[in-house]
Amino acid sequence: MLRSTASCWVLWLLVRGAWSKGSLGRTRGNDMPHATYTVLKQFPHEKSCFTEGLSLNGSVGPEVFESCGLTGKSYIRRYNLQTGTTIQQTSLERQYFGEGAVLFETSLLVLTYQHRKMLEFDSKTFKVIRSHPFPYGEGWGLTTDGCDLIATTGSEFLFRLRRDPTSGEFQLVNKVKVTLQGRTVRMLNEIEYITPKLWVNEWYTNRIWRVDPFTGICELQIDIGKLYNWGRSSATPNGIAYSPALGEDVLLVTGKLWPNMFALRLNVADLCGSSTPVDQASCPSAPRSACWHGATTRAPATTVEPPAIAPPVVATPAVTTPALTPAVASASVATSSAPALEMVEVQTVMLPKSIIVVSSSLGAIIFCLAGGSAVLIRHLRYRKREMMYRHRLEQQPDDA
Repeated sequence: MLRSTASCWVLWLLVRGAWSKGSLGRTRGNDMPHATYTVLKQFPHEKSCFTEGLSLNGSVGPEVFESCGLTGKSYIRRYNLQTGTTIQQTSLERQYFGEGAVLFETSLLVLTYQHRKMLEFDSKTFKVIRSHPFPYGEGWGLTTDGCDLIATTGSEFLFRLRRDPTSGEFQLVNKVKVTLQGRTVRMLNEIEYITPKLWVNEWYTNRIWRVDPFTGICELQIDIGKLYNWGRSSATPNGIAYSPALGEDVLLVTGKLWPNMFALRLNVADLCGSSTPVDQASCPSAPRSACWHGATTRAPATTVEPPAIAPPVVATPAVTTPALTPAVASASVATSSAPALEMVEVQTVMLPKSIIVVSSSLGAIIFCLAGGSAVLIRHLRYRKREMMYRHRLEQQPDDA
């Protein structure tokens, strides 16, 4: 029982330590390198839009595709970035809370918050083509690397989805845990792929992380807290978009219910992880970026094998074993003539083994349940925040 109890105490202390370091709760990224940026320009943004997804179509201008959330009030919109003038708009069915959105092939794909569906629209007509199952949790953010979709659910995972060429459905390829110096990063929200890296909003913070899409490691962050004073309300920063048409070193950001969008100029090495273009991308049709100018035809590189190097021969010195010298005299062991002490046998009363096992198990279960309950309650508090803010906004009248 003592062993099981001690094990649970150790587990509880480890969990408490993880909470204090922020690995299971809100991420503390103050010790992570920050990328610097300059604000190039501000663009108008529809203040009534509860921004969930943001994409640029790469045209001259360029045009913006945006999904705006809230149950019964969700819609998708295409508009001119420079003027904010709406070109096209359509509402989602009233039961849906629209979430992350991305342009993929000839479609606009939109996640739903809690309906476990992903809606596929024709990007030109905004007509619904079909809906896809999304059984991985709540829908939050969505982007593409040109071949696959990458989605977030508010958890610590990135979900990679690939379209089946036969059925047209999206199948899960893998999921990658996002970590910061070994600590889990949760509440991953809006997301943008800038070849070959990801940029991700962390919900209810001013942080946007640059993440390696294959390892999930947070490599860099930018803090956009000075762009707009959202006062820790529901108008949290959310919305990242990128297109070389806007500038190869420019990142477009905004937030829920913000009146403006901001074009930020970053160092190229900070933006996509390299100061020079990369030779390969994970997808041949990956979107162009400052670090990826598209697939090019090149002569295959000639690999030159290095000459084999023979291992050096090391001479082994002869080892001389000295002859053992017999003992000069044998020590005689004197036998004591003192009388031997009489040993008294002590009878130990042992509890039945079944009682010991049951008691030990009960003690372990009680300690583990106590620790696990505390962790679960604290985690649910974070999740309750967003539900509270979203519910408050959903209760507003439609003309608000």
